[in-house]
Amino acid sequence: MGELLKEVPQEVIVGRMPKPQYLNIPSPFESGSRPIGVVAGSPIDGKEKPFIWINRNFCPSSSLDSEGRRDEIARRVTGLILSNDVEIVVGPAINFEKCDEKTGKIAIQRKFRGNHVYGYYIESSRRPGFNFTSADIGEGDLRYRLIREGKPKLFGETLKNVKSNLPNLK
Repeated sequence: MGELLKEVPQEVIVGRMPKPQYLNIPSPFESGSRPIGVVAGSPIDGKEKPFIWINRNFCPSSSLDSEGRRDEIARRVTGLILSNDVEIVVGPAINFEKCDEKTGKIAIQRKFRGNHVYGYYIESSRRPGFNFTSADIGEGDLRYRLIREGKPKLFGETLKNVKSNLPNLK
């Protein structure tokens, strides 16, 4: 998969917010630009791997310290994972306009209009074909599809993994 450009990643610790950086992996972009991403543990198999920011941040209306908000985010990520057969993790939001590939500077956007902001990161090999706007189906429809496919427990099992893998979002 390649090495990280600037530093060797710290040991991935569940609960620690991953650190965004320019990754020294093959570029998934036509421009050839290095992707911004994180090295994090997979919510599926727990293995450390690079995830690329998918140019989408989300802004919760309140802190994600509460179990209800963490559950809400975990359900959204679980739906994206199972709808698209991809691995997605949550990390710091990126202000792309203020990042500089030449210097390696990553600008993190911590708040927007007073609310905390976080970003979605997708497993690097799946980034080129991922389209966020058509990627999500409702939880009810997804659960029904999984039951029809003979996988009635998959949503709950994946949700448990995603919740246990969410970083401390304080």
